[in-house]
Amino acid sequence: MNNGRARNAIVNSSILASVQLVTVILRFVNQTIFIQTLGKQFLGLNALFSNILSFLAFAELGIGTSIVYSIYKPLADGDEREVSALMNFIRKAYIAIGIVIGLTGLILLPFLPAFIKNSATIDHIQIYFVLYLANSVISYFFTYKRSILIADQHEYISALNQFLFLIIQTIVQILVLFVLHDYAIYLIVAFFATLGSNISISKSVDRSYPYLQKNLNARITKEDRKKIGKNIVGMVGSKIGNIVVCSEVNKLDYFCSVN
Repeated sequence: MNNGRARNAIVNSSILASVQLVTVILRFVNQTIFIQTLGKQFLGLNALFSNILSFLAFAELGIGTSIVYSIYKPLADGDEREVSALMNFIRKAYIAIGIVIGLTGLILLPFLPAFIKNSATIDHIQIYFVLYLANSVISYFFTYKRSILIADQHEYISALNQFLFLIIQTIVQILVLFVLHDYAIYLIVAFFATLGSNISISKSVDRSYPYLQKNLNARITKEDRKKIGKNIVGMVGSKIGNIVVCSEVNKLDYFCSVN
């Protein structure tokens, strides 16, 4: 078993590192063409949306990471019902988080112009934000399926899935930028790429772990709830620090891009 886990760790690390490297290159190319076709003003708008969504994502509170930790032992023990119970819990948690983030984002719509310098020069800001928000929220309804892959040391499957759809998304978005110069369609492409990636990985997990569908009514115990609660508390500090750092970086990118 140790040899198997070591082999999985090597495979995960190698694939994740390779995917990360190519992803950085793809995003650099995409962003370069984005600036050339839509201009720095839209780049600043994109950075602002990212900043807002980073703040709203605080609602996640490290729940996903905490539950992934909890899944390790029952997976190793072959306790399918316990694994299913934890997955059912994280599914409900993520759906609730997605709804909260979506509704909060919609509440912010009327106030968006106040965050944007020279907002009168950009039309349809609210529509753009709704599309950006939808792309973020949709993941919360599927992303819990990726948790079991991470806990089972098969994170590379999720990474390759996301990478495949990122390639498709990047190619289509570049075509949209060159041919249509349309930010809304650019965001719509991102939404459908995210949706496709999540549906694909969801079906893959269902095939690999069929018992999850057989135990949809399984529930976690009070002891598990307490453990998860303690782990969440430990993750909150890290989450706050990450949001602060990302917010400052995005803020700097935004002002640099619009001035």
